[in-house]
Amino acid sequence: MTEYSPKQIEMISKACNIAGVNYPDFDVTKEWVLGLAEVAQDMAEEGREEWARDYDADYAAADSEVPYMTYRLWLIWTDLQLYQNWTEMQFGNEDIDKENIERMPQIACYEIALSVIQEWK
Repeated sequence: MTEYSPKQIEMISKACNIAGVNYPDFDVTKEWVLGLAEVAQDMAEEGREEWARDYDADYAAADSEVPYMTYRLWLIWTDLQLYQNWTEMQFGNEDIDKENIERMPQIACYEIALSVIQEWK
């Protein structure tokens, strides 16, 4: 079990609050959420004006934060209980087939990442 500093725990909690998910139980998920929070924090510190020059910066940052390993995706999906919110999630791309079970964790992690990056202050 990884030890997290109070600041890291606070960042994980803040990201979870923004995303509307429970605090994770597994270290893999905590690491992912912490990394996501760090990216969001860096973007916020650099200022939105800097990122605003590149219209797709938020989307590119969120995309780069989605895990590519199937194991990690499904572990995060279950740990954050994203399956409970799957049908209510708002997707940037309306063409998403919500019945495609293979893409669920990837799309949900992307939406979580995007919301944290865009709403971090």
